[in-house]
Amino acid sequence: MESSFDEIDDLLNDGRCLEAYHLLESSSSSSTDRMGWLYRAATACYNKGCAEGDETRLQWLQKAHDYALEAHEREPTDVDVLSLLCSATGKLAEDSSMMDKVKFGFEFQQYLDKAVALSADSYEFLHMRGRFEYQVSTLGIAERTLARALGSLPNCSLESALQDLLAADKISPDEIENVFFIGKTYDAMGDYINAKTYLEKVVSTSGNPDCAIECEYVEEAKQILSGPNYS
Repeated sequence: MESSFDEIDDLLNDGRCLEAYHLLESSSSSSTDRMGWLYRAATACYNKGCAEGDETRLQWLQKAHDYALEAHEREPTDVDVLSLLCSATGKLAEDSSMMDKVKFGFEFQQYLDKAVALSADSYEFLHMRGRFEYQVSTLGIAERTLARALGSLPNCSLESALQDLLAADKISPDEIENVFFIGKTYDAMGDYINAKTYLEKVVSTSGNPDCAIECEYVEEAKQILSGPNYS
């Protein structure tokens, strides 16, 4: 591993993603460890995207996706790279406009299938699969119509989503993103008692103030709990 990555790793560990990315950009042409460079560039861009609001989030997530995809094409069985590629593609699917949402959704499923085949008991992959199953199960009519026009919808259910999310929770309890989607899945199933338990847990964590996505989870949990099903 190149010694120049030590400073970049320190910056990434400190949450200084933009500084890390600028340093990576300056060493792009001279780096002899392309895989190490790509993985760190993807990590910096993904973490930066997760900390941003909607305006620039998609730009950073797209960069993360592109770097992770190049790394995956070089090393198809690298689980860490595949996890990062799934994360970036999954967030693009969630946050993009309808056409891109469907396109990235199909792409995400391909990567996730590869990831689960390599590491079926991983927290990250169980969470992502459960989250994906939730998203597909709750698609609106227009999104379902568009998805069917572009390809076949996977066979998903809220029950299978919940099973994966709860399995992920056993491996790594109290991860805010996973707890949030457990609560949302229970809510979509009409199980408001269990939904309230998990959504209140999200609200009580307050979220990382430096992570825009976690703050959004907290705010959405509050909105759901303020609805008529929880009065």
